[in-house]
Amino acid sequence: MTTVAMYSHASRSDIRAKTLQLLEGVNMAVDAVTVQDTPPKQSENRRNAHTALTAAFNDQPVLVIEDDIIPNRYLPDWLAWLSRTSNSVTTLYACVGKFYDQEIRRYVENHVTVPPHLWGIRKLEGLRGFYGAQAVWIPTRIADEMIHDRKFQLFEHEPYGPWDHAIRTFLQNNGYTMNVTIPNLVQHQAPPSVVNRTGPRHKTPIFDLAARPPAKE
Repeated sequence: MTTVAMYSHASRSDIRAKTLQLLEGVNMAVDAVTVQDTPPKQSENRRNAHTALTAAFNDQPVLVIEDDIIPNRYLPDWLAWLSRTSNSVTTLYACVGKFYDQEIRRYVENHVTVPPHLWGIRKLEGLRGFYGAQAVWIPTRIADEMIHDRKFQLFEHEPYGPWDHAIRTFLQNNGYTMNVTIPNLVQHQAPPSVVNRTGPRHKTPIFDLAARPPAKE
């Protein structure tokens, strides 16, 4: 059974409460919530996420989530399905077409719903540029490796940078790939960033609130 870790910041109590309520509404219990109370900083965000992963780990896969997601209605069923079908770190959210193969990319770039016969998991393309770690499912063995990788806590900036960059660097350094769920199973609420980044807040065009996991594995 997948455990769930959420990382958050003290300034985001309202959005965190909203997300916890949404998760409760789909029968998702959060096993560990770590709240950063130091000034907003990307390296501290990464350390906080790694601390949440460590706190939630119980020799089972871990879903590490941000505090500002909208979950798919059947997310617990999807997590059970992932536990049976994926041996790779799997993101439940990828917001741009470059992360998908050609078959799926056209749906993403045209903001069109992905039909049910294509639902499942695909290999994430362009891991080197991955960003947007709104919800990342980590299988047991790799979660244990990440927990014991001190680089997640040590580095101030590169090569580990913020949490999403740290995940991709860890995976590449260890020869791992990443999967992505089709459709995406969480949406980004996209509130203002606590680290004051400029530019528009990203969302995925292929989130499906009511998608169920495939019947066949």
